[in-house]
Amino acid sequence: MADIISQQISENIKTALGALSTYGGTPTVERERSVLRISGRYPFIELSGPQIEVISRARGVDMCDLHYVARYFVDTNDDNTTSDGEITYLTRNVSGDIIKKLMEDTDRGDLAEYTFIDECGYGFDVDEAANVVIYYVAVAFHVHARIDSTNPYNQG
Repeated sequence: MADIISQQISENIKTALGALSTYGGTPTVERERSVLRISGRYPFIELSGPQIEVISRARGVDMCDLHYVARYFVDTNDDNTTSDGEITYLTRNVSGDIIKKLMEDTDRGDLAEYTFIDECGYGFDVDEAANVVIYYVAVAFHVHARIDSTNPYNQG
């Protein structure tokens, strides 16, 4: 049996991001965990979500926004800058590359209406396994989809 629609959309996104080629190379992509564990697998994308927001409901169909954040980690931060420059300079095109990859299939394989980019930026987190502070590029986006309100395995 196939997964529910929201999980099929999430797998579509994970597959798309796994084909990304940007600063640092092709990333390992995993879904969000309670504790960040990259364990040296750089570049690394953590896909958080979906947080599902029901926008409207009529005749058994939910119009939903599925909210996600993709965080792209590399093994360089401001403590170990390379001779090429600061981490924000080295990763200046990463958010654009992520956005481009996400927008290649805006309807997520006919599972959704569209994909919309909300915001992007930089941040820092802690890799608990390695006990280090690490830098990331984040892209927040949402996918607008119809989901059957009585059977989430079906599109609305």
